[in-house]
Amino acid sequence: MALGVMFFVVAIAIIAVWIIIEAKRLKHKMLAIVLIALILFTYISFTAVLKGTNPDFKTVNGLTTAGKLYVSWLGTVFKNLKSVTAYASQQDWRGANKTNNNSPPPENQTVQEPLNSTITNQTISNSTNSTNLNETDPLQAIWDKL
Repeated sequence: MALGVMFFVVAIAIIAVWIIIEAKRLKHKMLAIVLIALILFTYISFTAVLKGTNPDFKTVNGLTTAGKLYVSWLGTVFKNLKSVTAYASQQDWRGANKTNNNSPPPENQTVQEPLNSTITNQTISNSTNSTNLNETDPLQAIWDKL
């Protein structure tokens, strides 16, 4: 119930910020978008963090407990972001694409064998641009084996 009221208050805050900032239309539109995104991020993350707990928002002790949980979660998010960024910056991002020649070729023998046998039986005449097949259609041969 408290989260529903909180959502209503957040929605009113978003609408108020939008109306105030839209009064100065083109000049501060980016600021309005950033503020609305910040408010939405705060609301969504706050409700996600406090989902398992049931803090009492009517007491000072409950508010401080909820605030401490949220701030510790934010600290953990920034710490993880820092470690991911440090790991990514230490990687070798040069464009040296080297293929591992030790790996075996892909297993496509079931498709390759019928194709190879039908392709060798074909005679293609370049002078008349026609194709004469000694065997049935290669796709039909594959379809029949499936």
